[in-house]
Amino acid sequence: LKPPAFPRAEVIEELHAAVFKDVEPLHNGEWGRATLEMCLAIVESAESGKEIKLRHQVSTVVEEN
Repeated sequence: LKPPAFPRAEVIEELHAAVFKDVEPLHNGEWGRATLEMCLAIVESAESGKEIKLRHQVSTVVEEN
């Protein structure tokens, strides 16, 4: 696949819609915390060899109108 003409266009469009059109973003602070938790759990699991329980995961289901 060719690289996109404008990398991260979807992210910028989501931010623009949240700021200027009052659209609830999918990638909010809760999503960021859940993503960080998962990344840290991967590292911890790799180092310890143990399963790491996640506590801050959120749904990413988008309801269509």
